[in-house]
Amino acid sequence: MQSIALVLAIGSTVAYHLITKLVPAGAHPVATLLIAYLFVSFLCAGILLVMPAEAGLRSHLMQVNWTAPALGVAVLLLDLAFILLYRSGFPVSFGALVTQVAAALALLGLGLLFFKDRLTLANSVGVLLCLAGLWLVSRD
Repeated sequence: MQSIALVLAIGSTVAYHLITKLVPAGAHPVATLLIAYLFVSFLCAGILLVMPAEAGLRSHLMQVNWTAPALGVAVLLLDLAFILLYRSGFPVSFGALVTQVAAALALLGLGLLFFKDRLTLANSVGVLLCLAGLWLVSRD
């Protein structure tokens, strides 16, 4: 299952960045996101009809907490930021690379600080390589 999730995450990330890059320049970014989120809302409702919740939808909805609206805000800001980033001329070939490496480095610190993640020697070398790669791709 982990392999399927990984392939799905990689494939959808590639599609996400290509589609975000192709959002028409004349389309208001928030209007674009509104249509996208309405469409996704209908897709989610359809999936729930096809794959109903085992304990009943109501019991699952009762377990939802502050993380659902917080995730919505994070997704909105992420989508808006990438539309604006690509519209400003940032190359699609580096958009995900730069932001993902920078985010990974930030998450590394947060994971160590708040979630008791561990950093091995191999991880440390990987972090240094990420920093070196970020420096190399940001050079003109």
